[in-house]
Amino acid sequence: MQVIELKTQVQLAIIETAQKRAPLEACGIIAGLDGVFFSVRELDNTAADPLNNFQISPRDFLEEKAVYDGFELALWHSHPRSLALPSYPDQVLMMETKLLMVIVSLAPVKIAVFRWDERDQRPIEVVRYRLEGGAGMKFEDHIRSLKGQWVTIYTQDAVHDEQGNPLAHIGKVGI
Repeated sequence: MQVIELKTQVQLAIIETAQKRAPLEACGIIAGLDGVFFSVRELDNTAADPLNNFQISPRDFLEEKAVYDGFELALWHSHPRSLALPSYPDQVLMMETKLLMVIVSLAPVKIAVFRWDERDQRPIEVVRYRLEGGAGMKFEDHIRSLKGQWVTIYTQDAVHDEQGNPLAHIGKVGI
C-alpha cells in the first residue's frame, strides 16, 4: 500500500482556506509525487448549495490537471460543520475520478484522506491528521511549527501573471 503524506504547508493552507470560507464548503486540488503532496490550490466552489456541498467545474479541473501534468492529484474540500467523513456525493466523486479525497473538518479541526476501494466499493481512510487545540485554534497557532521554513501556498486570491497563471505566495515564516 502506498504511503500518503500531506506536507505541513498543505495541511495549513487547507485549514486556513476552510476557516476563511466557512460556513461555505471550500475546495480545490492538491498535487504531489510518490505519495507526498506538497502543492495546494483553492478552486471556486460552483455547487448550487455551497453551504452543504462542493463542486469543481470541469473546466477548472481540466485546467488544473494540465498545470500538474505528470503529478499525482487529490481533491480536497471542507466540512465546516461536520466530521471529516465522505458524504454520498463525495463517495460518488471518488469512485468516478479514482482520485484521493482529502476532507478537512472544522468541528473539530481534523484532516482525513480517503481512497476508493474498488473491491469493496467503499471509501477507505488512509491518513488522518488531528491538530491539537480543536476547532477554536487559529491558523497563526498552527504555522508556528513552520518558523524559519520557506513555504509556497497557492490560493484563488493569488496574483496572476500576464498569461493568467497564478504566482505563488512564497515567503519565509518568521513568527
